[in-house]
Amino acid sequence: GDLDANMSSYITYTKNDEIGSLLITIRKMMYSIKNFIIHQYQLELANRTSELKALQAQINPHFIHNTLQCLATNALEGGNLPLYQSITALGQMMHYSMDTAHNLVPLNDALHYIELYLKLQKLRFPNSLETEFDISDEAGTMLIPKMTLQPLVENSIRHGNLLKLECSRLSIRAYAEGNYLHLFVIDTGTGIAAELTRSLHQVKAAAASSDAVTFVASLNRFSKEQPSRSSAVLKSEQQLEADKENRYVSNNIGMQNVYQRLLLNYK
Repeated sequence: GDLDANMSSYITYTKNDEIGSLLITIRKMMYSIKNFIIHQYQLELANRTSELKALQAQINPHFIHNTLQCLATNALEGGNLPLYQSITALGQMMHYSMDTAHNLVPLNDALHYIELYLKLQKLRFPNSLETEFDISDEAGTMLIPKMTLQPLVENSIRHGNLLKLECSRLSIRAYAEGNYLHLFVIDTGTGIAAELTRSLHQVKAAAASSDAVTFVASLNRFSKEQPSRSSAVLKSEQQLEADKENRYVSNNIGMQNVYQRLLLNYK
């Protein structure tokens, strides 16, 4: 058990014969075993530290989730059914997002999450939004990476300003063809920025290449790229107001994340 033990403390042998070679080999073996034990201990310590941090990170979300349940109960007891339904929807969304055990989920589960998301978004804006889900039975059971569909719908809501426009429509369609899932998010909003479209095509072209270095470099470059901003000089008040309106337009992290995860999972 003494990791600092040394052969020279127990035996002294200076001849360069077979016994000397044996002692040198044993000394190297002891040194290797010592390093391996220390390395293994450091790995176990790092794993325990990571597990502890993961457990600590779960405390706050679960506390919020339990608090939402209490608030929902109070709303129901007070007869405020719309508030109860909204809090319940938020709680179900949090429960779905906190489930880290499943990286792949059925498309139908993702669609249920989308329904909850849209219900909460409609609370913020008076304009109505017509939604349509056209999902084949086979497509509904197919597995997709978790949190893949939600950023696309969020892009329609926030970038396309669907809930700020009259007579808006959002359609989600999916069908299976062979081993492929065809998934469409179609809206009547303002569309996406041309810069983002070009970036998507660039990364797709790199993904088609067999050069892994080029592909990874393109992903890294795509992560850092941001749409170009207007060079017009605005007063500080105007700039602040513009930032509030366009804070999602200038940040396409959701689209980047989805596209990169799909390429890395299915390339």
